[in-house]
Amino acid sequence: MNGEVVEELETLVSFQTISDPLDKRANLGCAQYIGNRLEEAGFISEMIEFEGYNTVYGRHGHGEFKILFLAHFDVVPVGEGW
Repeated sequence: MNGEVVEELETLVSFQTISDPLDKRANLGCAQYIGNRLEEAGFISEMIEFEGYNTVYGRHGHGEFKILFLAHFDVVPVGEGW
């Protein structure tokens, strides 16, 4: 695997992204990082907050919407019996 890809994955998984109903902003750093990376690649990014949860939206170009890539970057905490 390309070294840059591995480095990028290492950076992404280093963020604390456990979904915590008491600290919904835990994933803010990861969302900001993704937004910055999108902007570096020529996208326009926008942070979106809904009920305390954060995500990032990016778009490139103008005109009619064509493609959507959707992913989430939060994880559920380990529970009893896992």
